[in-house]
Amino acid sequence: MTNRRAGDELADGPQSPTRISQKNCQPSYTERAAQHADKRLATLHDLPVELLYEILRFSLNPSFTLVSRHLHVVFKSTSTHFRADYILDATESPGKYQYSLKAWWRDKLETWLRYGICDFEVLQVLIKQAHPPKPNDRYWAERLGDNFELPKRILRSFSSVDSENQESRWAREATAMGFLRYLLSPIDLPDHARAHNLQSHYPQNVTLSGDSNSHDGYFLRRAVHLDHEPLVELLLAHGCDPLQKAGIAVKLAIRKKDSRMVRKLILKSDFGRLYFGPVARHLLAYSAQVEARDIVDFFIMEMRIAPDPETLKLLSNRVD
Repeated sequence: MTNRRAGDELADGPQSPTRISQKNCQPSYTERAAQHADKRLATLHDLPVELLYEILRFSLNPSFTLVSRHLHVVFKSTSTHFRADYILDATESPGKYQYSLKAWWRDKLETWLRYGICDFEVLQVLIKQAHPPKPNDRYWAERLGDNFELPKRILRSFSSVDSENQESRWAREATAMGFLRYLLSPIDLPDHARAHNLQSHYPQNVTLSGDSNSHDGYFLRRAVHLDHEPLVELLLAHGCDPLQKAGIAVKLAIRKKDSRMVRKLILKSDFGRLYFGPVARHLLAYSAQVEARDIVDFFIMEMRIAPDPETLKLLSNRVD
């Protein structure tokens, strides 16, 4: 056993200087890590901006812009035409549209406006680049209204942000007010012939405007909640009904005991007496419950609303 071990050592022999030098020349852990870093695969952050734009348009996935802060900054600086092309690709509907031209434009406007990147400039490009279909029957009866539903996302611009200065907030609200004023006004939309630069013997002028009563009067309720008088006046000027859903917008003002806002909502509205009476009696009773005496006098003395017996009993108890 001893001879075998000695023979093995003799067979191996002493380590040569060349083997010792090769062992000492092996790269350290830091050097191997540096070499591995040089050979790492390319990530999305290493790709050029133009290629990232193409990936986004190919995927049509809005969550792709939230993968990292770097990608969010890159896609936040996209141009107006790129955003319009992205929305057109994402909302392209295959097949032939079987409805009227007005229905087609209403569906497109409501779909486009759901995207947060669809501002005034983007919407103008979308309208110019749209290709409305040729109506199947030019004598198709138009039983649809002339309004489309507004997106709720516009109201986010009127909410206050703690970390934002006053000038930035004013600029943000002014931009949102201008965009909302444009949507509430009549928008001239091209027909099939105008979009394709064709001559038509039966031109169809399509004009649509945003509905100020969208989402059952949510815009007015939100404006009253934020005490944003310019927004309230804008909505009322375009026919918004403050008595929707039993007058929730007016009840918000009554809860705040804001008699000036209540007067503005009631006096600047256009509604019939038969429609106003039942809702007004309910609002009068609610004003008595929250002890809004000025508003109670406004309904009784100026609007000539007769209180019901329960409201009279409640008012007499308050006086006593």
